[in-house]
Amino acid sequence: MFFLTDLKPVSVIAAMDNTDVKVGVVDAMIVKMDNGVLATVGSTGGVVGGEGKLDFHVYCDNGYIDLDYIASTGAIYYKDGTVEDISPNLVDFDPNAPGADSPGAGAAYPAHLLAANLIEFISSGAKNLSPAEFGWRTVEMLDAAYRSVEMGDKEVTVELLYD
Repeated sequence: MFFLTDLKPVSVIAAMDNTDVKVGVVDAMIVKMDNGVLATVGSTGGVVGGEGKLDFHVYCDNGYIDLDYIASTGAIYYKDGTVEDISPNLVDFDPNAPGADSPGAGAAYPAHLLAANLIEFISSGAKNLSPAEFGWRTVEMLDAAYRSVEMGDKEVTVELLYD
């Protein structure tokens, strides 16, 4: 989300259900961004079967973008009714790349390739393909979300994380 929009989280309201395990299984968040935009983030680990979905939607006055990383599809839907296909070129996908055989791996969502890049970056000086700022923003959002749940689903500002 942060990589695609370049927005920063300002506050989070969250609700979570761990279904009697020690990790969040069902999560819902409302994230206010630095430009006033609201984002909703939801996930569940309780789905049985299927390859899963990893959707990302961006809505604005001029239309919306619909990306599905697992299906390797993408489209821009303009308010005038036209649609632009922005699906990735599957010809460039390397099935022999590290992590390419993991569940959900595809041309647009090569699961584990970020971890493989991190190892290559540390061990051989390969180019870092994951700017730290986007990870930092993700940690801020998740930290605020967990604190929100601890406070009874109350809004938590990112600023509070640094007090």
